[in-house]
Amino acid sequence: MSNLRGPQCVGVIMDGNRRWAKAKSSSELSGHEAGEAVLLRMLDDYKSLRDAWGTAHYVFYAFSTENWNRSQEEVANLLGIFERAFAKIEERLPKLLEDGVAIRFIGEREKFSEKLQKLMSAIESKTATGKDGTIAIAVSYGSRADILQAVNGLIEKDREVISESDLKDALSTRGIPEPDLIIRTGGEKRLSNFLLFEAAYAELAFTKTLWPDFTREELEEIFTDFASRERRRGR
Repeated sequence: MSNLRGPQCVGVIMDGNRRWAKAKSSSELSGHEAGEAVLLRMLDDYKSLRDAWGTAHYVFYAFSTENWNRSQEEVANLLGIFERAFAKIEERLPKLLEDGVAIRFIGEREKFSEKLQKLMSAIESKTATGKDGTIAIAVSYGSRADILQAVNGLIEKDREVISESDLKDALSTRGIPEPDLIIRTGGEKRLSNFLLFEAAYAELAFTKTLWPDFTREELEEIFTDFASRERRRGR
């Protein structure tokens, strides 16, 4: 176990799959498949990372509301990867249940096929008893859209004044601690509409490593850097 304390909750922007594939003169599909493998490895490492660093909650940015604007071929490939990846997550449920993890899917799920929606719901239902941590996967997610649906939902309930706690409870991330750390791979240095409300006081870490090349070793280097930071939260 590490002597350093890692973040309680981490948001991960998994960026760089297409550039990884291009650098290898390979197809975009191969890049997304390589990225899928890294996400699954992180799920497999969840318990040992939690034991070492105390990190119990993750939010992985897999597909944004804007990603629907990519080519039809790429979107179709991504949807196929989601179907396969979610099935592989379902295969891991006995271990994840043993680890006490609840799996969540956040975003505009109604935009996906009935088959994918049922698969997401089944995984959530089977892990609903997990009380020791959360792995949330953001699909067709955009923070602005999430804030708007939360506000509109509260308006429909005839709320004249909306408090911060009201808004937190109406977001799709409700019940998940606010991220202490946001990691973005791939070299870009922006949040890209990810957890904008929740990340108000999050530390930020940007790495040039493309997501398919991201390793546990680099993750732990980032956790070590996080543990050395002084977090004042405006004080």
